[in-house]
Amino acid sequence: MKKLFTLFFTALLTISFALVTNANSLAAKDYVDFNEGLYWADEMTWAIDKGVLNGYPTEKKIKPNNTLSEAQFLTMLFRVLNSEELDTYIQNLNTNDWTPQYAMAKKYNLAVSYKNTANWNKPIRRGTVAKLFAESLTGKEMSENEAVQWMYNQNISDGQADRNGDFPKTYDSYLPNSTLTRAQVVVFLYNISTSKQIDQSLKVIERKDVVQEKLNEFSFNGIEINDSIDKVKQIYGEPKRITYNDDGLEIHTYYRNNYDDFLIVGLDESHHVAYLYSNQVYTARYYGLDLLNQESITSIFGKSYSDELTKTTYQGNSVTFYYDTHLQGMPVRALQVKDPNWSLTDANFETSDYLIFDVTNSYRNVYNLKPLKWFEQISNTAYKHSKDMYDNNFFDHTNLQGLDPFDRMAKDGLDSFSYAGENIAMGYTNGIDATEGWMNSKTGHREAILNANFTHLGVGSYHWFYTQNFYTPQ
Repeated sequence: MKKLFTLFFTALLTISFALVTNANSLAAKDYVDFNEGLYWADEMTWAIDKGVLNGYPTEKKIKPNNTLSEAQFLTMLFRVLNSEELDTYIQNLNTNDWTPQYAMAKKYNLAVSYKNTANWNKPIRRGTVAKLFAESLTGKEMSENEAVQWMYNQNISDGQADRNGDFPKTYDSYLPNSTLTRAQVVVFLYNISTSKQIDQSLKVIERKDVVQEKLNEFSFNGIEINDSIDKVKQIYGEPKRITYNDDGLEIHTYYRNNYDDFLIVGLDESHHVAYLYSNQVYTARYYGLDLLNQESITSIFGKSYSDELTKTTYQGNSVTFYYDTHLQGMPVRALQVKDPNWSLTDANFETSDYLIFDVTNSYRNVYNLKPLKWFEQISNTAYKHSKDMYDNNFFDHTNLQGLDPFDRMAKDGLDSFSYAGENIAMGYTNGIDATEGWMNSKTGHREAILNANFTHLGVGSYHWFYTQNFYTPQ
């Protein structure tokens, strides 16, 4: 029997986004944060007048320094290059998300995150923006380095100045891995719209090596069951963490930056892939149909296990689709594929702890939240509570001595905090399933994981009991 409880003292985080439309009710000068003396003033006036960018009318703010997501950038790009076609996509698809923008992007072969919807609302890199500009305006496939040089050649960007105030106009001085603000993108778009040397029509990009989509595919960033560890490392480099399952086999955790492209890989004795899990980078396709939600999956494999997940088999491998029960249509939120004879762990407690920690931070990445820091001291507090529940056959935040989570933290010298909270679970066979359960909870567990006020996390597992203690020092 699986159970979940949560308890925390903190304000809940609300996540929302607004689509960019092509109508503004206020002029630039009407926004309280518009400043005629700043470098972007003329360009921002142009963008608002043309409907390229919306302000926030109720707040009367433009928020020029806010970072821009990939989906927001696509909207602004299409508003400048082909606004009428974008309006047609929006009207025909009639959705409340970014699907029209990505459908239009696919028509032109733009290199964006089509199926990995978690990336739609993530801040876009400067290097990605350069590539999208260069390829969509020339119709030619370019490397990111070539695209940056194109930006320089077309006088769209000068990059970052050096210590002498000169602009070296190199790939590195463009700061390709940095993010972009709304104001910076507006300046780029204005430079394009006023250029006399750029053909300002959106072009279909001719790609030399377009990979034909497989009819059937269950892969993770191109990695599949039975692939060698060498292939994994060619894509990701060295793992961020190596732990072990109950059979002593390696579990590798991979990600970039602050949990981008998160992937867990389990290896067999010959160091080939026997287990794969991700809530960010996965492809599930069956006879040409992309398996994106519960309806598409159950129509093929039937309903199994619970409303939260479907377990099935494909080509001898065990496949688990994890759904997001908080979202309309029950979209797939994560995918697990494994050799049926390979298991995670319920006896190596440290492995369970780190799996929970990393999956938690990966979900925070999906929602554009900072990763939590591992806190060893509070992990010990969490471990003792999980062991106490197991040893004394109870399941509650308050132990048999009447101590609640905050009493137990104080007893361990952790009584000076700004925010603190606790999630507990029992009955799950591994830490990943426990975390997926928390993420589907309607009683506060998801809110604790996605709480922007928390900065540290400790995890303690003991057999099928799991405790998360969240903490923000004073």
